Amino acid sequence: MENLIEVALILKPHGIKGQVKAKNLAFSQYDFLPGKKLLVDSSWLEIEEVSGVKDDLVIKFKDVNLDLAQKLKNKSLFAKREELKPTEDFYCADLIGKTAVNLSGQTLGKIDDIQNFGSADVVYVKGEKPFTFANIGGIIQEIKGDLVVLNDKKLSEVICYED
Repeated sequence: MENLIEVALILKPHGIKGQVKAKNLAFSQYDFLPGKKLLVDSSWLEIEEVSGVKDDLVIKFKDVNLDLAQKLKNKSLFAKREELKPTEDFYCADLIGKTAVNLSGQTLGKIDDIQNFGSADVVYVKGEKPFTFANIGGIIQEIKGDLVVLNDKKLSEVICYED
């Protein structure tokens, strides 16, 4: 599943015709056009119709009825990386496992996980002093190979240290 990117999370069934309500994980509306296929569990589902705005989508998949839609609750939807239109210079999934450093090159830890909670992605960094931060306002300056360079000043405004 190396070439797959999680693009949405199915929240629940929507209506009686097999539609599902899904949370868009910050991907372009063009990644959810009719005819596109998304992977859920081990099945590829073809989008028949989609509506909604930015964060919440209502998706009708071809050949999905109400019973199947109920079984899709809380499932992740994946798309092939090469079929996506990136909204940034990187995918969050690509940062996991990379080393976070500050502008001076000091190692802060390894990026352990990234979760999307609506307004921003929250990045979890494990190191000598584990912390999290909301990825907003240019905190990630650049990505150099296995290093993710973080802006110290902007990071200090949103950093949360774990106890």
